[in-house]
Amino acid sequence: MMYDCDKDIRAFHKDEVTLPQTEQDAMRDRRDRNRKRLREGLSKASKPAPDEFVKQGSYAMKTMLRHPQNDYDIDCPPSAPMAQI
Repeated sequence: MMYDCDKDIRAFHKDEVTLPQTEQDAMRDRRDRNRKRLREGLSKASKPAPDEFVKQGSYAMKTMLRHPQNDYDIDCPPSAPMAQI
């Protein structure tokens, strides 16, 4: 008979891999502040604002892993039509 390790794997993933909600919330807050800072800076410089921010990488795929020193980045660059660039 084989040992069912599903519970062990799920517990490890929850405890060691998935970012806790507090860290997810803090990252979203930093992301939102950076977006606001970019929009305001472009506005002050009389430059067009991005149309959108495009999620990509592990952030978009929801596969971010815990980093021992909380060194994360959110791949979410601004996007605008070429005519505005």
